[in-house]
Amino acid sequence: MKRTFPFALTAERYERITAPIRRRKWAMETLKWSNRICSVSYIVAYPICILWMLYIGDYFTGRAILIPAVSVVLLSVIRLLINRPRPYEKLQIKPLFSKQTKGKSFPSRHIFSSFIIAATFTFVFPWGWVFFIPATLLAVIRVFCGVHYPSDVIVGAGLAMIASLFYYL
Repeated sequence: MKRTFPFALTAERYERITAPIRRRKWAMETLKWSNRICSVSYIVAYPICILWMLYIGDYFTGRAILIPAVSVVLLSVIRLLINRPRPYEKLQIKPLFSKQTKGKSFPSRHIFSSFIIAATFTFVFPWGWVFFIPATLLAVIRVFCGVHYPSDVIVGAGLAMIASLFYYL
């Protein structure tokens, strides 16, 4: 019998953990909508933040645009070079969300983007830290749904925090 790390994601563990969700349509719908709302909140909020900064003539608007943009491009190149298979590919599991993407799992661009945008809000507004709540929820959802490994989302969030340090240089 092959030994695995006690918390390593295996097909058996994934099926056992997700079985209660799969049996309940309302739970599947709740998870799907939570993923959608968390993702869309950043797509909507970030341009509003930039428009607000332009409106008030904020000196750091350029940083709030360039740092996330350049960072996402660099992260995308890294993902292409690493090209790590997704959990549903490697473990032969059926993810909770239907997804056709092959590879490019590490690091998570979804999580990187949500965390860099949350960091932008924190840089601009004193209450901006609240955007880390849906970003963290999104990270948990992406792992739970079988489209990312925990390391994908942890490294994605960590790289976003490192990139956000450039706001202060």
